[in-house]
Amino acid sequence: MKTIKLGDVMPDPCKKCGLKYGYQVTDNVRGGYTIMYTGDGDVDGGAYTDSMYTSKFGTRAYCSNCGNDLKLKVDRT
Repeated sequence: MKTIKLGDVMPDPCKKCGLKYGYQVTDNVRGGYTIMYTGDGDVDGGAYTDSMYTSKFGTRAYCSNCGNDLKLKVDRT
């Protein structure tokens, strides 16, 4: 398995879709979300709170086009 640093160029096209569209890394984020309601009880929007934090950093890269696992380990140092 190849290793890349975040922000490196995608080394090879995706084996599934054949494109070099880009890659994505999924992190687990925790925090709050406020949902607002009208006086009639209908949803009137929402907003994330300022208390968001990353609880787990992703270590695998996936194709941004089709979601295929690119078999790339992500070095986050």
